[in-house]
Amino acid sequence: MTRQKNLLGALALTIATTLPVSAQTLIGHWSLDETSGGTATDAVNGNNGIWQNGATTNLSRVEGHIGLRAADLSEIGASNSFFHRPERNELNGANGGAISAWVNRNVQTNSGYNGIFMTRDFNGASNNSWGLAIENTGGEHLDSRVNGPGIDSPANSLSPSAGWQHIALVWDGSGQSHTQYVNGVQTSTANSIAGPISLAANGPWFIGYDNCCGNTRDFDGGIDDVSAWSGSLSGAQVNRIYQAGLDGINAANALATSPALGSVQSGLVGSWNMDHPSGSIGAPDSINNNNAMLRG
Repeated sequence: MTRQKNLLGALALTIATTLPVSAQTLIGHWSLDETSGGTATDAVNGNNGIWQNGATTNLSRVEGHIGLRAADLSEIGASNSFFHRPERNELNGANGGAISAWVNRNVQTNSGYNGIFMTRDFNGASNNSWGLAIENTGGEHLDSRVNGPGIDSPANSLSPSAGWQHIALVWDGSGQSHTQYVNGVQTSTANSIAGPISLAANGPWFIGYDNCCGNTRDFDGGIDDVSAWSGSLSGAQVNRIYQAGLDGINAANALATSPALGSVQSGLVGSWNMDHPSGSIGAPDSINNNNAMLRG
């Protein structure tokens, strides 16, 4: 039995109850499933990323970890090979935030620091970095930033031979903490700023780039399923996103907070997106693991 996202992915079964609304709100989801062109579509708020290197030069659409495609930014020696997402205001007043992405990285040759999902203009200050990047100094590792200062995962925790890896950043403005994760496991945490975010607009944001230091900080490798939330995530929720991703379920469905689900969002107890590519589980339930099994 062959199951493909473009045939069955539109089918989702949902059941509503009176469960409480989640404290987190999904404010951006870039699946990077486009098969051509220079746009990274945001399915939540329409904050699309636009490719910056001409007619999609140095951009390939390759088989993704989640869904049909991923963006391969293998632009060794090139510049402006990234997606630019405009300044927007969805984080105004937020008392927490989170970013999630899957990466399949090559050896980074452009720079010792390469952005994955980054901004340098945030909360009313310029050169005030927030986001996810890979740093090569002292063994390639995840560097996550909140309001400037960064924290690092252990050396060599992001390896070119590891294939697809999940990375995440969580900022808790109430607890004043900044925590990062690799493959669903906490890799570092530190004290951070208090919330809420005060400015109406923040950004621009970049997928595959850090807007700093001579236009050399382009990421080299694949990026898939980038998501952003207003509100902090728990460690269990980050692990849930990672585990769901292993089954081909995207971050939006893993936590069931996508506004695209409409009025049933507040009481969602089951979602079967039909994205599972193989195996005995015909339709994984991304909410409560009430999976539908193949028969016959």
